[in-house]
Amino acid sequence: MTRISTPAEAWVLVCDGSKAIFYRNVSSIRHVRLIARHMLEEHHPPTRDLGSDRPGRSYDSHDSSRSAVASPDWHQEAETKFLKAVATKLEEIVNTEGGSALLILAAPRALGVLRDNLGPTSRQLLKAELARDLVKMPKHKVEAYLEKIAELA
Repeated sequence: MTRISTPAEAWVLVCDGSKAIFYRNVSSIRHVRLIARHMLEEHHPPTRDLGSDRPGRSYDSHDSSRSAVASPDWHQEAETKFLKAVATKLEEIVNTEGGSALLILAAPRALGVLRDNLGPTSRQLLKAELARDLVKMPKHKVEAYLEKIAELA
């Protein structure tokens, strides 16, 4: 594993598909001290609660057979929409408040959506992306994790 440090005044985004916490490191690389500056959260019910109809059926053009049409995953679509809003908010934050670096710790699927939707300033500050879902962890455990990965060679 490569060494990943969290410099002073760096932004640390910890998120999954329904919650995002924007932390700022107010200490040094060796002793990470995060302050939560912003938070976004949405509740996304399961697809079974969001969709109302059975999947559609379609007819083949060359005979009378029918096939089921795949129904959309409404839950996943809601998470994708939320993550796009997180990327927009992140761009707004780094443009207005500045920062020395950006680290993103997100669930793997969320990380992919965020990566595709980062703005130019966020991309320029991005120092590391880690596919780790730490959003439910208390702040001190996130700090300990960041200190641990900074020590690894």
